Amino acid sequence: LTERDGQALCAYAPKAQRIIALRPFLDRLDLPESAACDGPMLAVGMLRIGDKLQSYELIAETLHRLQAPDWSLSIVGEGAARGQVATLMAPFGKRVDMLGAIAPGHMGEHYARASLLFWPGVNEAFGLSYLEAQAHGLPVVAQNRPGVRDVTFGTHPMPEAGPTALAARLDDLLADQRQRRALGAKGRAMIAEHHLRSTASAQLAQVLDEVAPQ
Repeated sequence: LTERDGQALCAYAPKAQRIIALRPFLDRLDLPESAACDGPMLAVGMLRIGDKLQSYELIAETLHRLQAPDWSLSIVGEGAARGQVATLMAPFGKRVDMLGAIAPGHMGEHYARASLLFWPGVNEAFGLSYLEAQAHGLPVVAQNRPGVRDVTFGTHPMPEAGPTALAARLDDLLADQRQRRALGAKGRAMIAEHHLRSTASAQLAQVLDEVAPQ
């Protein structure tokens, strides 16, 4: 599914084996309506100890560095680390809204009214929320990490650049709705071309036909 998967498979594959890259995909045939990109920032991730909590720690460090005068963040997620995440976000008061768990069928409402998706992606395999957000036309602010760069449009700061680089990227996008919409449209086009069920099923059918023709 990702470049990192391919590296591991190729390292242990028999000489005659063929490795096929099947991009991660959304279980849908078309795109939802595009977002206006004029609402709060959105973060989507489970509230758990470990890599997810590290992403939330990085989000908090980034928010402390924002220069934008008027920003807000909605967090979708639930889990054992809710208390730790709430403590991290407490200094920002009502600017950060912790929404808890949202049923999958209702996530579209939150993507539709967001301005962008902000999720650093620490140790993400690839992150389905990146695909969902871009399908709605949201630009993504993340770090340039394995897995993340396989499913997101545009360039992202390297992890070693830390929260300062993420804050600069957010400030740039928060100040320019036209840029948010333009980047979101390009990410949306990428999803349409590479990350819908129709593309995945067509590719899989072709490969199966090659190895086991009727």
